This record gives sequence, C-alpha cells and structure tokens, in this order.
Amino acid sequence: MIKKLTAVLITLLITMSLTFTAYAENSNRIVDNADLFTAEEEQDLLNRVNDIYENKKFDVVIVTVKSTDGKSDQAYADDFYDYNGYGYGSKHDGCILLIRYTSDTDRYMHIGGTGYGEKSFNSDAIESALDEIIPNAQMGDFYSCAVEFTEIAAKKANRQYGKTLAIALIIALIISLVIVTMVKKSYKPVKFNRNAAPYLVDGSLIVNSSYDNFLYTNVTRTKIESDSSSGGSHTGSSGTSHSGGGRSF
Repeated sequence: MIKKLTAVLITLLITMSLTFTAYAENSNRIVDNADLFTAEEEQDLLNRVNDIYENKKFDVVIVTVKSTDGKSDQAYADDFYDYNGYGYGSKHDGCILLIRYTSDTDRYMHIGGTGYGEKSFNSDAIESALDEIIPNAQMGDFYSCAVEFTEIAAKKANRQYGKTLAIALIIALIISLVIVTMVKKSYKPVKFNRNAAPYLVDGSLIVNSSYDNFLYTNVTRTKIESDSSSGGSHTGSSGTSHSGGGRSF
C-alpha cells in the first residue's frame, strides 16, 4: 500500500511541476525600435515585466516601431507576439503594447491580449487602458505611458494567478481523496443494516399529532455579469486568437 501511495503522490507532483514550469522562449520583452526610451528606462521596464512574468505567470511585451512594414498595427502586433515566442504556458497568456511613432502627426497605439490576456484585455478593458496611458504619450512621456501599462497588466494578471492557485488546490484535493480512499479500503467495512427495529424500545415512541405552518417566501435574484470580449477578438495569421484595439494619439 505504501509503495502504491508513493507512486501516486510522485505522479501528481510531476503533474504539478509541469503545470507551474512553462516558460516563454523569448525573454526580450522590451523592444524599443523607435528609440522612445533611454537605456535606463528600458532596463527598468524590463525588470517590471520580468517580475510580472515570474510572479503572475503572465507575459507583458512592449514594442515601439517607426513602421509596421505595410501591415496594419493590429496585424503587426499579433505577428510580433506570435512569431517571436512570447506568452506564458500552452495558451501563450500575455499582452502586448505596440507604439508606432512614424512622425509627430502619424502616431498609433495598440493593445492586444492572448490566452488569458484575451479575456482580461477585452474591448472595454483595452479602451480603459488606452484612456489611462495615452495622455502621457501625447506629452512625449513614453516611459510613464509604458510604466502605467505594466501596472495595468499586473492587475489584469491577478485573476490568472488565482486560476493557478485554484489548480494547485484541485491537485491537493485529488491527492487527499486518493489517500482517504486507500486508507478506507484498508479497513473492514461494518455491515449496513437498513432495519432500525433492533434499536427501538417498545412503547418509547408515541406520535399524537403533527402539523405544518407555512410562514413566508423569500426570493432573491442576483444578476450574473458577463465578461464579454465581443468585438475585440480575432485570429492572427498564425491561427492564434487575440483581442485587440487601438487608436491614434
């Protein structure tokens, strides 16, 4: 029994390790091709997004460009994320901020989400995030704009962290059930008796009357909120599903 129990525990622990050790291939999460950040700012941003990746299990990518090579801003952001190996885990959980600065009169900002990021950065969340970060970019402070985005992304990733914790709890519950089941089987069961007559004393139970009183009815209705990403989801050229939205600034 002990050997069987040990084998089961080892198998479940291996499963847990596989669940929590999925890493993205690309760790270069700050790509400043438009030279909008100083070297110190770029390093600080990299530290921030690496911290989110390690602690929240969520990939945050920030890329600046002068041109999207003939692609739409959305297509460029999707392809940059997909074909450069970004994303945490098998669903490539994460988000990307694309800042295109072609000229003072031709500037665009796009936010996209993948995996869990597609849910957390739905259409409304993207519009809200753009409202928060664009004012700094309009004043030429792209570093503060990017910092704000990392803070927003960290908050959006919190539910992903909760999901990971839930998986751990489920695995722990499975382990507990396996242990209880194996221990239970080691005991000889007591024969179940459906007849209670042997436990009754003649004349000890006398029922004279019974009645029911209906007092009141209380009905509570709760509205179920939906977290819809309608209007913001699409499929990139790689076949991966993304959310996305942006605007000129």
